Amino acid sequence: MFRSSKAFFWLLMGLTAILLFARLGAESLFQVAEARNAACAREMMARHDWIVPTFNGTLRTDKPVLEYFFMILSYHLFGVNEWAARFFSALSGLLLVIWTYTFALRHLGRMAAWYTGLTLICAIHFIVQCRLATPDPYLMLFHAGSIYAFYEGWMHRKAGWWWLMYGMLALAVLAKGPVGLALPAFTIFLFLLSRRQLRWPVIRQMKPFTGVLLFLLIALPWYIAVGIRTHGQWLREFFFYHNLHRYGSALDAHGGPFILPALFVLGGLFPFSVWSFRAMKKAWQKRKESDALWLIMLAFWVILIFYSISRTKLINYTSPSYPFLALLLGYFWQEKLQMPTNEKHNWIEWTIIACIGLALPIGIFFWAKSTPPFTALPWLALLFLPAALGGCMGLLQARKLRETEGLNHIGTGFTLSILLVMLIGYPALDRQTSVRKQAPYLAHASKIVAFQQMNDAFVFYARKTIPVISQMDSLQECLKRDSSLWVIRRARDFGMLDSLPELQCVRKDRDAFSFQYSALYKSQSIDP
Repeated sequence: MFRSSKAFFWLLMGLTAILLFARLGAESLFQVAEARNAACAREMMARHDWIVPTFNGTLRTDKPVLEYFFMILSYHLFGVNEWAARFFSALSGLLLVIWTYTFALRHLGRMAAWYTGLTLICAIHFIVQCRLATPDPYLMLFHAGSIYAFYEGWMHRKAGWWWLMYGMLALAVLAKGPVGLALPAFTIFLFLLSRRQLRWPVIRQMKPFTGVLLFLLIALPWYIAVGIRTHGQWLREFFFYHNLHRYGSALDAHGGPFILPALFVLGGLFPFSVWSFRAMKKAWQKRKESDALWLIMLAFWVILIFYSISRTKLINYTSPSYPFLALLLGYFWQEKLQMPTNEKHNWIEWTIIACIGLALPIGIFFWAKSTPPFTALPWLALLFLPAALGGCMGLLQARKLRETEGLNHIGTGFTLSILLVMLIGYPALDRQTSVRKQAPYLAHASKIVAFQQMNDAFVFYARKTIPVISQMDSLQECLKRDSSLWVIRRARDFGMLDSLPELQCVRKDRDAFSFQYSALYKSQSIDP
């Protein structure tokens, strides 16, 4: 099976590219973070402003500027659309799989490289995360890249690898902020300390002076510029609210127990994550023999423990750990498949995958049937039948001591299901969303205001700033002054707007994954 590394490399890259780019622009930007990020980049491009990020005309301090830079470039190449907003996220995911596979091939082995890549592309959250217009794919690439570059420099003592490491760290800081530097740097510190190499002669080989200068030249200018342009407001809100306060407090009800990030990781890399405990045990046993395994373990645990301590917990926070856990799982399977075939087996993990695989289509069927606005889509369950079949076939093959065939069945089944979801499932879900149904009206509306609250995706599709009016009296005054006004609102009760004789309701649609609705009204004087 593993006679040709090149054949498996191109197979893996082809599958990854299809999973990440297939119908990338087919879904609207109904996810809140995507909508805000994409609209922010559009506003910066419209103003020819590469420094100050804004959303709907107000300062956006959630994330640094790197993702906006890439989106603006993509808008120039492909136009302002969903494909362009997500293009560099998907490209980051593809580059991450390539680099991770190559790292495993160089330092862990051919079989380890294959199963590392298979672990990533079979994980639906990894694929979904890399198809979103968010900074997380960039952070995953640059965080992992900094660790890989460090290890290559450590092994070969070549300055180019060290400078690449500093460049990756700088880009990670521009992508997500302090965590882009703190977590990889702490991992490297622990590695040197544990290997008793935290000495100046060793550190000097890492080119610290030129490296820090390179890091500052890449990462610092924009932070200085945005601080000057906003009189320090962006820096204060980003560092103190979106970093320190978010870490110390559970914002927007995104809290949870200490173990929750570990569950996020297990779910995010399912199905192969079920062998995580065995993979950790194997890597621990080999930690003294392999610097690569020890560094990968440290990188994984630094991320997991850091976000376990954090009071705010989201599944995307732990996504930078995915390539490191995938490497550990790939190495585990390489070692396990080289054991004698008569070795005692444990069926727990295989059974878990088969059971969850069977539960997926059943759960999706009942979820869709009972969840507006997706009640007409129970057939989505059919898309998960390949995963169910792959899990069951994997279990049957494992019981016959054919673990290689079992893993291939699981990989094939889950990869096919993910592909079907991207090609058919997501677009079908999107067609039921309020964003997809109302965006065409907004694109042609000359004047739009929002009453109290709105779906943030509408800012992207309106291609303009949407003023938000909080008081009914103010709205009525606007309607008297301008008879061509469109009004949008996001709420559960629309009694106030329905009572206005000046307005006619055009659409009311339930928002995706929410109990609220988005409604679109037009002035009575506007022609149908």
